[in-house]
Amino acid sequence: MPSAAEIRRLQDAHERIIDQLDERHSARLESVLEELEDQIEELIGAGVRSPEDALGKRVGIQAALQGTFLGFADSTVRDYDEITASVVSTLEQLALIEGFVPDDAKVITQLKRLSFAGYQDIANTYLSTIADGLYQNVVAGRPDREIIKEMRQVINGVYAKTDDAAAMELVEFVKRYKDNPRFADDVAEAVNKLHTIYARDRVGNNLRRYAYQQVHDAIMQFNGSFTKWKADQAGLKHFEYHGNLVKDSRDWCVSHQSRVMTEEEIREEWATRTWQGKSPGDPFIVRGGYNCRHQFMPVDPEWYGITA
Repeated sequence: MPSAAEIRRLQDAHERIIDQLDERHSARLESVLEELEDQIEELIGAGVRSPEDALGKRVGIQAALQGTFLGFADSTVRDYDEITASVVSTLEQLALIEGFVPDDAKVITQLKRLSFAGYQDIANTYLSTIADGLYQNVVAGRPDREIIKEMRQVINGVYAKTDDAAAMELVEFVKRYKDNPRFADDVAEAVNKLHTIYARDRVGNNLRRYAYQQVHDAIMQFNGSFTKWKADQAGLKHFEYHGNLVKDSRDWCVSHQSRVMTEEEIREEWATRTWQGKSPGDPFIVRGGYNCRHQFMPVDPEWYGITA
């Protein structure tokens, strides 16, 4: 029987792999969105003189999204093999399973397809947003410079590139310190200036927002789905809710932190409780909701003195 320290060590090691993958993909996404911005500017800068020209640009916009954003999506989904290897290794070391089985390959492939489909949905949405916005602006006779500015902000919101040195300085400041709690007030002030002085996207309805959410949620949902699949194979019905709490953690996450529950208990509580940020779906997949960093780890009840 593994010790409490050994259980925690293996759980933490798996969580680190998830976090590292999330951070790596998020860092890559930064340059991907900047590249997409540049390609859209080049496409529009080549000249859009009539509504017919604007309609013709849709093919180019689609190609730009496929070559940048969906190319990135394909490579990130391929990286999910790191997750499956970690899940299997963790459960093996805890003597809960005996490794991969032949059916795993089909399940992994399909789960990857589902993750990629989430990226495709975002790409299709923003293909329409960018192409339709371009058409409307051309019909209205808006200057190219203003059209390009709007298209950049549709992609990157307040992080969009600009020729204005002062605005770009604020953009770089926000990028550098947005995840540092010591600079939270300064970042908020910089973002407010970008909103008010430089008329940047205020509501956050841009490609960047949904792309970063997809990076995180796709990883966590893939992990949750595959972990539950392996637990079912092993006949495991007890799970510990594992992850770190932060100051704005949801009620569900706070009340379930480190709790060991049966699948039946989890599903019953999920069906009967509500909380801010709860998202539709299976509790083992969506957990606390969008951007949740928790996971259900299968365990042996005997480790905790629980009578199965």
